[in-house]
Amino acid sequence: MPRVKITEYRAKRLIVGDAYRGLSLRAGESTHLPAGRQGLPKQGRFVVKVDQGVKKRMKQGLVAIDRPPRDIPKLIASWKRKGFTRFLAEPYLPHKESEEQYLSLERVRGGIRMLYARAGGIEIESHPELVKTFIVNGEGDIAAASRATKLQEPFLRNLIGTFNANFFAFLEINPLVVRGNTAHPLDAAVQVDSAGAFFVRGAWTEDDCVGAKAKHPSERAVAELAKTTPASLKLTVLHPQGSLFFLLSGGGGSIVIADQSA
Repeated sequence: MPRVKITEYRAKRLIVGDAYRGLSLRAGESTHLPAGRQGLPKQGRFVVKVDQGVKKRMKQGLVAIDRPPRDIPKLIASWKRKGFTRFLAEPYLPHKESEEQYLSLERVRGGIRMLYARAGGIEIESHPELVKTFIVNGEGDIAAASRATKLQEPFLRNLIGTFNANFFAFLEINPLVVRGNTAHPLDAAVQVDSAGAFFVRGAWTEDDCVGAKAKHPSERAVAELAKTTPASLKLTVLHPQGSLFFLLSGGGGSIVIADQSA
């Protein structure tokens, strides 16, 4: 079955549990921090992000770091104008760049492939020589990876347990900050096996699954219609200002839609 992305909010709720203090926000809802909700402070500094599975968010200006609560509505309004609809706000953890680490898990034929680098951050892809690879198939492999990476064995064991129990296919934490016995996943990306929705008993649902692209309103409308019929309904808007014309193709009700720009 296909891999699908879930929101960072849901991923962190599964990884961290009830200790996670992030808040999921959506277009059309209030973007002011509600008093007392999930223990989020009304004061302090925050990280605010687009939460739709978009890659390289920082480089695209879709992440804001160390912001006061009053900035959150303005940031979200600016991203809504670009077509995004789901956002994440969470308390900012001050840290040094030297604290950032990289960790990923991926389900492969031989087990779970774990990649780790002592240096993390958005430039890690430029330094593949820093990344160590491990294959995890059992407790002994977890212990060996813990010794090699200096990551706490209970943390790795719990993380891999969450990975398996929730039908994760891929997990990336970058950066990961570890202080004492506590691991802080500052940014997390998760793909799940879509077939796992039947087995996870609501740990994640279809509502948690996201697409990386900000959808045009017409695309969203067709996607909603597709849920109501056994027919295959799909629409991709390539040029919002283009002119559409219809060509009947063979096969009964099939329609080809072409878009030609001037």
